[in-house]
Amino acid sequence: MSVLQIGVAKSGNFWMYSILKAMLEKAGMYKQSYVRQLPIYEEAKQLDLSFPGQADIDVLDIEKGGYSWRISSAFRGKIEDFEDYLSKTDLVWTHSTYCPRTAKTIEQFEKVIYICRDPRDVALSQSHFLLTDYMKSFYENDFGDAQQTVNQILDQQLDQWAYHVGHHLQFLAKPHVKWVFFEQLKQAPYQQIREINEFLETGLSDLQIQEIVDATSFSSMKKDNPKHLRKGSSGGWRKNLSPDLQAQTHAHIGLLLEALNYPIDPEVTTLPTTPSHIDPTALAKLLKKVEKRVVRRKYSHFVQRNLKRLGLKN
Repeated sequence: MSVLQIGVAKSGNFWMYSILKAMLEKAGMYKQSYVRQLPIYEEAKQLDLSFPGQADIDVLDIEKGGYSWRISSAFRGKIEDFEDYLSKTDLVWTHSTYCPRTAKTIEQFEKVIYICRDPRDVALSQSHFLLTDYMKSFYENDFGDAQQTVNQILDQQLDQWAYHVGHHLQFLAKPHVKWVFFEQLKQAPYQQIREINEFLETGLSDLQIQEIVDATSFSSMKKDNPKHLRKGSSGGWRKNLSPDLQAQTHAHIGLLLEALNYPIDPEVTTLPTTPSHIDPTALAKLLKKVEKRVVRRKYSHFVQRNLKRLGLKN
C-alpha cells in the first residue's frame, strides 16, 4: 500500500510519520523505501541529521515542473519516472506547497493523511527550530532569539500555512484522504490512532494500538530524538504571542482559524475540527491574497539565499 503524509513543516509531521511507520510495520505493510535504494544512501545515513533514521525517509517535493526525492536538506534529485518511484516506496512525506500537480499526485496514492496544527504554534515551533545547529548547518540566518525570530517570521508563516491548508481543504471529501489534527492527536492519541487504523485498514489489535501510543508518546520519542523534538505542546501561542501578534493572526487568516474551530480568544480552549462549510468565495479571496505574498517570498528570505549553495531550486 502506498501512503502519502502531507503537512506544513512543524505541524507534527515527524510524530505522524513515526505513528504511520509503526502501524504499517506491525501490519506487515512497510517493506521498502525509495531513498534506501539510491547510491547516495550509504553516504546520507552517515550524516548527523536532525534525528536518527532521517536519511531513510522518502521525502517528496511536488512542484509544477515535476517531482524530486529529497534526503533532509542534504541531497535532492529529480524523479524521472513517478510510477517507478511509487512502486519502490510504501510511505512518503511531503511539505510541498499546493501546485497544479498536487491533485493528480493525491489521486496516485492509495491513502493520504493530512496533518494540521494551529499556525500560531507552528510559527513558534519553527522559530525555535530555525535556531538549531542542524538548521544553521544548511540555512544560514541572522535571527536572534526565538522571540525575535517569531516576530520576524510570523506573517510569512501564516501565509504559507493558509495557502497550504486552504488549498488542501478541497480534498476533504475524498474517501482516501483523512485529516488528523495535532491537537486532537495530543489529547486523545489512542482514539486518533484507532481511527487511523480503520482508515488505513491495517487491522491492528487494541493491544498493538496501545503499544504504538506508548512508543510514540512525546516523552518516549524525545529520548531518542532530543535535537528534533522540543516541547510538542499545543496552545503555546497564548503565552508567547503578544496581543498585537494575536490580533495580527486573526486579521491575516481568521477565516481559516474559525472554519477549523481554532480559538481566537486566548481564554477559550476548543479542539479543531474539519469544517462542515466554508464560504468558497471568501476562501478564494483569501488564497489569492496570500498567494501573491508566498510567491514573492519564495518561502523565506534566508532559504532563498541558500538554495544555490545547496544545489536546489525553489
